[in-house]
Amino acid sequence: MINTPTIITLLRFALTIIMIIFYFIDTVHAFILPLFVLAALSDWLDGYLARKMKLQTSFGAFLDQFADKFLVASSLIILAVSYQTVWITLPTLLIINRDLLMASFRHFASEQQLSHLVKVNRLGKMKTAIQLIAIGLLLSYPGLVSYHFFYYLGVFGLNISACLGWIGFVTYCLLLSKELGTLHKNHT
Repeated sequence: MINTPTIITLLRFALTIIMIIFYFIDTVHAFILPLFVLAALSDWLDGYLARKMKLQTSFGAFLDQFADKFLVASSLIILAVSYQTVWITLPTLLIINRDLLMASFRHFASEQQLSHLVKVNRLGKMKTAIQLIAIGLLLSYPGLVSYHFFYYLGVFGLNISACLGWIGFVTYCLLLSKELGTLHKNHT
């Protein structure tokens, strides 16, 4: 069912595509950061409205997850190509690959009726907030050339969010492994 939160989620896909196109047009680079901020805010808004209006759907949750990954992965690739430094490229690779693994992991947990073990927790929300702020800082840095502080803060945040993401992934793996071990013992 298409409802207001789902439309906002679909808008995030559109904003991300526009952001990607603008990256390749020098005269509109200044619009990349505002598009990113708008898309990042839409991530909060669609979830808030879905809960507030009691419009949560499995389709909406599915789309939201991929809209988030699409925005983050696209932004990270833009940053990695723009800056060409290991301090941005390495966390970009770690974050994108962790997100791919996590999507597969969530699918596996769902098939095992263990989705409750891989729901987003406080660590995941903190990782996402740090990641979005770091990306925003790094997208803004070329426009704030004299402010190296934004660049270093963005790089630091990006690396911290990559670490937090992998800590969360390992935690989910341990929880699921423990639960699967318990289930296996109960069936034998």
